[in-house]
Amino acid sequence: MNSPNSIVNHIQKFTSQRDNELIAFSLMQSINDMLSPKYQSIVTVTKFNEISKQFTLRNGSGVFLDENFEVEKNFLECLATMETQNLEQYSNYSENGHTLYFLINNFRNETDYFFITTETRLSKVQEYLLSGMFKIFKNYNELLNDSQTDQLTGLLNRKTFDTSINRYWGKVDEHFKPEKRVQGESVANWLVIIDIDHFKAINDSYGHLFGDEILILVSNLLKTQFRSNDLIFRFGGEEFVILMRDVAEHECKIKLEDVKQAIANYAFPKLDKLTVSMGACMLSQELFYMTVLDCADKALYQSKSNGRNQITFFDHLTIQSPEEKNFSEIDLF
Repeated sequence: MNSPNSIVNHIQKFTSQRDNELIAFSLMQSINDMLSPKYQSIVTVTKFNEISKQFTLRNGSGVFLDENFEVEKNFLECLATMETQNLEQYSNYSENGHTLYFLINNFRNETDYFFITTETRLSKVQEYLLSGMFKIFKNYNELLNDSQTDQLTGLLNRKTFDTSINRYWGKVDEHFKPEKRVQGESVANWLVIIDIDHFKAINDSYGHLFGDEILILVSNLLKTQFRSNDLIFRFGGEEFVILMRDVAEHECKIKLEDVKQAIANYAFPKLDKLTVSMGACMLSQELFYMTVLDCADKALYQSKSNGRNQITFFDHLTIQSPEEKNFSEIDLF
């Protein structure tokens, strides 16, 4: 059993973070130090009772899973029992060990559960300690979400973008190693700007309340289209920024085309059709992120100039003379 000082230090460690993923990763590390469990993971379940994503600790690193989920056979049955009995904590004993489930986030369309499996049955004191840590984790996460999300759309806000993008230039991101999806092809991180075409005309024609409804619908579409480890930000107005992690260029193109088509095919109220334009640029340690934003914005401008409803990658622009690469002359948004 850990000493009180050790427990307080673990709580201090994960509550010192200002990023949801880092908080979860830090909490898992603390539990690993305290109990050495067989397995621990955060699983997101949709309102249709389907697993959509998973974050787990593997070999000291945080790993995202979008498929091949690692859960027990009766995982969904245990969650159904929790929902039926309105429980925030549930214990299950099997030949695989002692598994505890904790409800940590309950959103409108999905719910997050933290589960941990140990070889032997935990004592009442250990269960009580875990329960207390998860309550602190849940409350702290809710406070952080309130400060880091856009009130209208629920997406991450601009302030959070600055923190998240700075992680790319630091050493924090070494703990997050998403599963590589491409064999034999190098992967990269991408910054994408998405802008709703003719949004001002929509506001002028139908009013700002209707415009807000469109922003919410587009935001919901973006959430369903991108992977769980991609970050989606609302920068203000009708502009969104996406950080796509560890994906090959051709996969990035396919995903952005799918997103563009999903929005174009969606039946928005009162509108015959809604389209978006996109500009993308590869993140590089050699370029400061504001420069990468400028590059993506220039690519977006090219998409707009060429008729909108298009995707342009900065590296593929055909008008790149040394003079035209003077990024200080580019108007950002």
